[in-house]
Formats: sequence, C-alpha cells, structure tokens
Amino acid sequence: MLTQAQIEETVVSLWKKNQFDLPEDFKSSLKQRYESESSEFGKLHLKANIDMVEKASELSIPFCADTGFLAYYVLLGTEAIGVLEGGYHALEETLKRATARVTAEIPLRPNAVHPLTRQNPNNNLGPHSPDIKLKLLSDADFIEITNVAYGGGPELIGSKFTVLSPTAGEKGIRKFVAECAIELIRMGATCSPNVVGVGIGGTFDICALLSKEAAILRRIGDRNPDKELARLEEMILEDLMKLKLGPMGMGGSTSAFDVHAELAYCHMATLPVAVYLQCSAMRRTTARLYAEGRSEILPQSSWLRA
Repeated sequence: MLTQAQIEETVVSLWKKNQFDLPEDFKSSLKQRYESESSEFGKLHLKANIDMVEKASELSIPFCADTGFLAYYVLLGTEAIGVLEGGYHALEETLKRATARVTAEIPLRPNAVHPLTRQNPNNNLGPHSPDIKLKLLSDADFIEITNVAYGGGPELIGSKFTVLSPTAGEKGIRKFVAECAIELIRMGATCSPNVVGVGIGGTFDICALLSKEAAILRRIGDRNPDKELARLEEMILEDLMKLKLGPMGMGGSTSAFDVHAELAYCHMATLPVAVYLQCSAMRRTTARLYAEGRSEILPQSSWLRA
C-alpha cells in the first residue's frame, strides 16, 4: 500500500532538498560556466551564485528569496492506482497539505495571492495553487512526483509567445529566440544566464507549456531525442553564445546555460513559438514511489518522455 503519509513525507523532503541546493547537473554547469567566463563582472556574478548555494545548503535555508510558485508533475502508474491509499483525490489533498506544511516549516515565501484583490492566505494554497499536473502511465507500478518552483522572473519578464508564418522555418525560430534573449536578458530581470526553453508548434496553450517544461524539467546537456530538434537546440545555443550578453545582461561569454526545445504538431497555417527563460534558481527534484513501498530519488523527471 502506498500511504498518503509516506507520500507527504517524500514530497516535503523533496522541497527541502530543492530549496536548499541546486540539482547536480545545474550546479556542475554553473561551476563550468564560472571557469570559462571571460568577463570579470560575469565571473563575480557566477561565483556569487556558487557561494550563495553552498551557504544556503550549509544553513538549510532557501538559496533565493523568491521561493517560487509551487508545482507538481505527477506520473501515476496504472498498476499503482489500486494500492494508492484513498485514490487520486487523496493524493491531491496530500500535495496541498505538503505545500502548506513546507510554506510554514522551511519557511517559504507565501507567493500565491488572489490576482484581483491580492488577498494572501499565507500558505501558498488557492485555486490552481499549487499547480498539479497528472499523466497516467500504462503498466507502471509506481508514482513519480517532480517538485518544481516557478520563479517570478521567468513568469514576469522571461517569457514570450508568437505565431510565425509556416514559411519562417528554422531561421524564423532562431531569429525570434535571439530577439527574445536580447530584449529580456538585457533587462537583467531574468537573473541570467538562463536555461532557455523553446516550445515549437501546438496551440497557444500547448506551445507555452512546452517551453516552460523544456526549461525546467530537463537536465543541462540533455538533447531532444528528435535528431532535428536536437540539432536546432545546438544551433540556438550557439546563436545565443555569439550574442555575448553575459550574466545579468552585462556582457560576457555566458549568455545561457543550455537550450532545450520541445515540439507538438500544429495547424498547417501556423508556426507557434514560445520562449521561457528559467533563471539560475533551478528548483526541481523527482522521487519515484513503488507499489511495494520502495522509493528512490531520480536525477531527472520522466514527464516529457512518458
């Protein structure tokens, strides 16, 4: 039996892990970029990030004052449904309870407010908060939960969407991403360098969602299994590095940590493209809980390939 108590404790521990420390792939990339950065200011900024995370981890405190808007990506195996205590509704309630709990215990900044009245319940709970997404996974005997905190920078000023002409093709996509980087990174509000997520195709909502998931759920250095899309990721990353926007848009050789792209089939008359600039506060952790009670921490979410 997969108990809600076990799930809650796992989720709480994931939040404490990702609020206090970066994922290993991201931390390694941050150190590599620091070593290769050509700008003195850029090196100072990247070193400040490295030192901040190390100190936060040592003191068990969040490494960024903006502790984010909390979200869960849940893969529910069909073979695990029968042993899930209380079913999916109980799981949703557990995730909400864990959200309120870590807001008080860590503590996290209560970022979730009513959009009109700005009323704040001070527990990060409300309509669609936390953001819970679910996929069913055929013949799997586990539940996989990925905790992610969306930062205010990427949401406020680090995202763009457009619909290009289908004839714009790869050149049009590369041009749009580069223009977004120039406009948004130079403002400094995205806390660059960023992981650049690119959504291609789909509809308005699908395209935007793909750009965000590409930025936050994939490991640094990961390439899309679609060879053409992987090639485009490399080309866009090269484009961005040539811009020499640097950390905080102040110049330097590190304009991005990586570029991740995802695609969906779209209407033949459109070429939707979305960009999401994930800041240096990368907070993602994944755990898998099996039907027999065993659990494990995973280095990467399976969400995008499930």
